[in-house]
Amino acid sequence: MTRIELPQDEDIYLRSHTSGAFALRYASVRSGESRDSDQPGQDFVSFAAGEGYLTFAVCDGVGQSFYGDLAARFLGRHLLGWLDDDGESLPDIERLAEELTAFLEALTNEATREVASVVISPDLPELLREVLEEKREWGSETTFVCGRIDLPRDDLPEGRLLLCWLGDSRLRLGKRNTWGRQIVEVTDESPDRWSSARGLVKGTPRLTLQPLVPEGLTNVGNVLVYTDGLKLLDKHTIPLGGKDLDDLIVEASSSLQGDDASVLEIEIGLRQVKTDGGAGV
Repeated sequence: MTRIELPQDEDIYLRSHTSGAFALRYASVRSGESRDSDQPGQDFVSFAAGEGYLTFAVCDGVGQSFYGDLAARFLGRHLLGWLDDDGESLPDIERLAEELTAFLEALTNEATREVASVVISPDLPELLREVLEEKREWGSETTFVCGRIDLPRDDLPEGRLLLCWLGDSRLRLGKRNTWGRQIVEVTDESPDRWSSARGLVKGTPRLTLQPLVPEGLTNVGNVLVYTDGLKLLDKHTIPLGGKDLDDLIVEASSSLQGDDASVLEIEIGLRQVKTDGGAGV
């Protein structure tokens, strides 16, 4: 298995990675404020490619919480572990949603211990230390988008696409050479999120589960995920070239109101889908 986890204390500009049928582009760049103060970014991006499948998690820590980068990293790693369990080929979506909700709620004990172990620097001003201790009680918070993509195989002839999300990060599904429709409902209100202390806040995770190649289609398409710091991408429907996408990331993260900007694009390419359920090569 290949697993890539982007560091939160560095700026990772656009890179590419190919694993079997999966071609990926990814980046995670801190806001100008975080770079200037040499602080970690709040975003966390990770993915893992196994034999015939890929899992991923993109988490956006809540900056007003207690060290949102901690929640993003903690939850992202655990979501990848949850997704790595193959389970039933086509489980009931409602039961799967219940299992994910229970999983997220059960993580609070471990996460609370991790938050409690964080040592606040004694060099910080006393007032700031007091504010951070108050935030510690409310926990570290994050939103997320995660998923698992299974290629067609004997017991899963149409493959499988599972996507889960909570909060205001963007998630789009597209055809070949397009960035498709946004399937996350984004509002101006404070987003649903996960808290290390309180579990799910405001809402429950949304899920979609569908065949990857219904009716034997071979032109599968792509999945695009990006944090709200890169919402400049909302208006683009055609995939940007590498330089244009990198320039947009720099623009988004460096503006006066700039936020951390992260993106993960997954292109799924199957040249042939055999009638016996195998993926052609």
